[in-house]
Amino acid sequence: MMSRIKRRCGILDTSTALIFEQLEDWLDNKMLYETIFLKKAIWKEMDRNELPKFFRDCGRFPTQKEINTATTLLLQDSGVRNISLNKNQVVEIAFMLYPPVGLKLITAAAPRSTWVKPIVDGEDSYMYLARGHPVLKSADIRIAGALVAASIRERKKKEQMKEEGLNVLEESD
Repeated sequence: MMSRIKRRCGILDTSTALIFEQLEDWLDNKMLYETIFLKKAIWKEMDRNELPKFFRDCGRFPTQKEINTATTLLLQDSGVRNISLNKNQVVEIAFMLYPPVGLKLITAAAPRSTWVKPIVDGEDSYMYLARGHPVLKSADIRIAGALVAASIRERKKKEQMKEEGLNVLEESD
């Protein structure tokens, strides 16, 4: 499965090193995905429109764009635009979106960490933001606001210095 995912994402070296700690995590995730699939599936298939709900039940929160990208990569080999997906296809989509650490998959299919949808140590941390984690409730928002404001000020200052540098060069010509 991992070599298929790597091949679909355009990685030429499809070999994956075997690390037992990561293998255990991979097996746990695979079992979770398969169990939730069996609870949700009708006739051993799942509609593509049910994927966001499936991922929510798994504790994952990919965007619709990420799901569509992974589904397109999965189904481009078959040439058929399936409306229903079987268990193996859904599990592969899940691993394309949330690859094991050892796979080192950095492609269009893998989600990116953003301010709105943070990914910490390969785990989707959006659930902590959505459900309210005690650590987040006790966090001082002023510290985060000061960090963001300082970053914006620094970026504007660099842009201004860059513009002034260009203006000086234009005047000297």
